[in-house]
Amino acid sequence: MLFYFVYIFLCKQSFDYEVHYGDILPLYNIDRGQAGAYLCIATNDVPPAVSKRISLSVNYPPELRLSHEVISAPVGSDIRIFCYIRGYPIEHTYWTYRNYTLPRRYVQLLDPFISFNSFSTVS
Repeated sequence: MLFYFVYIFLCKQSFDYEVHYGDILPLYNIDRGQAGAYLCIATNDVPPAVSKRISLSVNYPPELRLSHEVISAPVGSDIRIFCYIRGYPIEHTYWTYRNYTLPRRYVQLLDPFISFNSFSTVS
């Protein structure tokens, strides 16, 4: 019987994969670039082949990027301040102002899909 793992890496505009033959897929010194779907497929001369999907999530600390560090606006105007967040898992996002945590009604998560290769936006 032949076992092989297929590493499927999905990104926004391409579909890439690598094949590793054997019943064990060693992953060393993993980083967030290795997160994704892995497929173990077993096949022999008797069809059909069988497979199982394994999803690997890689935990890493949050990273923040701001759209602007200094903003000015006229009195009475409305503004949005954007904070770009990347990390896994993201459990809490919040804003503070003068040592006061702003209520959730003032915080808007624009991209609910926090992934390993894109920044999500909180405003």
